[in-house]
Amino acid sequence: MGIARTFQNIRLFGELSVLNNVLVGFHCRGHATWGEAILRLPRYRREEADRRSRGLALLASVGLTEAADHPAGKLPYGHQRRLEIARALATGPRCLLLDEPAAGLNPRRPKS
Repeated sequence: MGIARTFQNIRLFGELSVLNNVLVGFHCRGHATWGEAILRLPRYRREEADRRSRGLALLASVGLTEAADHPAGKLPYGHQRRLEIARALATGPRCLLLDEPAAGLNPRRPKS
């Protein structure tokens, strides 16, 4: 329906990489079928390449590019909050509801 939200209690896939957490958000917008994914057909590969590119762009927008390959569960709290926002944005919402988005965040953005 075009609405995404973040939670006060962070809900990330801790064992997945930062980038893979963002890629999870894109899967609701994919058009490739399960069969195309299993067989890794061209449409699936194109969609995955596009998702990866857009995911890296989202990570850049929240200052997490350098952490793309790190496990999400190992990130500091503030980085996890920003990752959760990036993943919510990956769903392509018209409206993004943020539940205490600045809780635990430093007002100064770290240098990339």
